[in-house]
Amino acid sequence: MDIVAQWVRTVWTEDATGGSAATLPVAFELPELAPLLTHEVTQQEWHDFAPHSTVHHGRPDENQVTLHEEADRVRVNLQVSPIGRPFRARRPPAVWVKQGEVVRWQINYRYSGLTTDAWIYALDTLNVACGPVAEDVFLSTPTHHVSELVNLF
Repeated sequence: MDIVAQWVRTVWTEDATGGSAATLPVAFELPELAPLLTHEVTQQEWHDFAPHSTVHHGRPDENQVTLHEEADRVRVNLQVSPIGRPFRARRPPAVWVKQGEVVRWQINYRYSGLTTDAWIYALDTLNVACGPVAEDVFLSTPTHHVSELVNLF
């Protein structure tokens, strides 16, 4: 089955909280089409939130998301960062995505600074589509939306 994944990772400090980071995109047009494709886009405050894109031909990292194929559908389950806060005791179940469907899974984190006491904040958005897709597949409303967004402040 054709699986296309897109990670959009936005990272900022407290200085940008409530500012431009709040209005950044959580999906982008795909730079190319391939049956197994992972497109990663990072937007970081210290780079003025300019999107930086990379493409990998293959599935996303199993330590970040598990994909289980069964007949004409894929079970998508986002893995939580082991160092991100807050700890989530209860999490949403995995989502089944059929051919022609899209799931958007969002989760946010707070990390302690490595060299300072400042917090670093992150919003990770995982978009996954099954089947043949167009470059703009993630720009429309997803079939499934999972939100693990919590108050980080």
